[in-house]
Amino acid sequence: MNRTILLSICIAGVSCSEDNGKVNEPISGCTDENALNYMAEAEIDDGNCEYSGCMDSSAVNYNSNATSDCSQVVGGSNSNCCVASDTTSVVCVRDYDNDGYQDQNTDS
Repeated sequence: MNRTILLSICIAGVSCSEDNGKVNEPISGCTDENALNYMAEAEIDDGNCEYSGCMDSSAVNYNSNATSDCSQVVGGSNSNCCVASDTTSVVCVRDYDNDGYQDQNTDS
């Protein structure tokens, strides 16, 4: 009588399946729910999460984690969502023309 023994070994960080003992590689991607490119199915964070925000380091609301500008363009230069840090002007950030992007109105 022949007997076949199926042995599955699961290693930390690797998911195992019941598919003839084959080991499936974990899915890598962005695991931060706050990121633009969040992947719910990702099991391992690959360090490539993208964040939108003010990339102007002199602005009050500078976001050091931002990888894309106010228009969500990676490496872009749109700074409409940035708030000036000087006290000589008042910056209001709103969507005045209802196009889905914040417009900047500066009064001195």
